[in-house]
Amino acid sequence: MTWLNNLMPFDWRRLDLSRRRSLLVTVLLVAAISVVAVSLWLRAERVRLSQRESEAEVKLKVIQADLAEIERLKAGTLPPKLNGPALQDTVVASLASHRLSLSVVVLDAERLRVHGAADFDTVIRWLGDVQQSHRLGAASFSASRQKGMSAIDITLISDPE
Repeated sequence: MTWLNNLMPFDWRRLDLSRRRSLLVTVLLVAAISVVAVSLWLRAERVRLSQRESEAEVKLKVIQADLAEIERLKAGTLPPKLNGPALQDTVVASLASHRLSLSVVVLDAERLRVHGAADFDTVIRWLGDVQQSHRLGAASFSASRQKGMSAIDITLISDPE
């Protein structure tokens, strides 16, 4: 049995009973505190991951909606590209449909100048409509307030392909 005692680095029989109990209580207390700490940390991590998952789902839905919108826009057909007098006639008709009395001057085959006095909000709505429906872009835009109306000067250019 002495050779067994020589192999064991620590002889538990050398400790008195009170030290063994206090050591056992200390080890159990440390283990219990560790278990509680780990369980609290795991619960907090679950909550954090759940919040991140919710945020990721919202972002995914936004991305999916954007992709659907891109596909819808790709599927749409572009209006024919207009030049010169046909472009002027189309813009004049569009102005009339929005009840705007602005003058339209052809600058060259792809550019028009629209100027006059009108309600600013109505002009902006018309400009958005004409850009979307007739493939026109605003090369320049200026507006200044003038007696309850706005003095408008817009240079429209036929959108390049």
